[in-house]
Amino acid sequence: MGEVFYDDVIVSNKDREAILLEFQEPYQISDQGSSSARIDNSNNANVPNNGPVPETPTIFSLSYFQKFFNVNTEDVVKRIKDSMVPSLKADYYESLIKARPDLYGPVWVCLTLSFSLTIGSNLFDYFNTNRNQMEHWKYGFHVITKALFAVFVYSWVLPIMLWSLLKWYLSSEMCISALELICTYSYALVVYIPLSIFWIVHIPYLQWVLLLAGLISSGIVLISTMQPMVSKENYTVGGAIIVLHIVFNVLIFMYFFH
Repeated sequence: MGEVFYDDVIVSNKDREAILLEFQEPYQISDQGSSSARIDNSNNANVPNNGPVPETPTIFSLSYFQKFFNVNTEDVVKRIKDSMVPSLKADYYESLIKARPDLYGPVWVCLTLSFSLTIGSNLFDYFNTNRNQMEHWKYGFHVITKALFAVFVYSWVLPIMLWSLLKWYLSSEMCISALELICTYSYALVVYIPLSIFWIVHIPYLQWVLLLAGLISSGIVLISTMQPMVSKENYTVGGAIIVLHIVFNVLIFMYFFH
């Protein structure tokens, strides 16, 4: 019939639905709205998306490197602490770097170390200059360029060369990428940031003891990382890594603080 009579008042089906809606509880109304929304969403899900597909960034674009700077402070601090005091039981690369390399930490470490070497070298030179020659003493601004060159060559260029050597020429099974190797080498140099300040104190035996401590700390990080990739036939490569590491650290110490 479509109509209901209440005391001679004709109420249509449409009006009756409006009256009933006013007396419904709010959660009942919201449930109906959400159910209709779910139906709309399910219908929309079947509609093909004809929008443009985002392009994959190339290595020559800045957006490609953006993901390598997406790292939180806790991760960077953890990597710095464990590189300064490495554990003999845990593999630094396996536990902290593998599949999660970053460029924020390496850039920060290399820049900070370069500036600390420059400041420490100038202060060392200042404190050890004869008083009669103090008026002729000048701050060596050119030291920063040499420090930047040495640090970035060792922590960025050398790992790429080493990775290329192991992968292409020695056909070694590489379980590490070039970026992960750069990340490991850079974090291994963190220990020399405080050492470059302590080396200002001109006590020769103390300076050499600190250098030895830095060599051991950073060497453990590098050896534990590279050891699985150096086969028995390529032990000379492992020896070369150790020798280069020792030579770099001794040269840095001798040039900037002697």
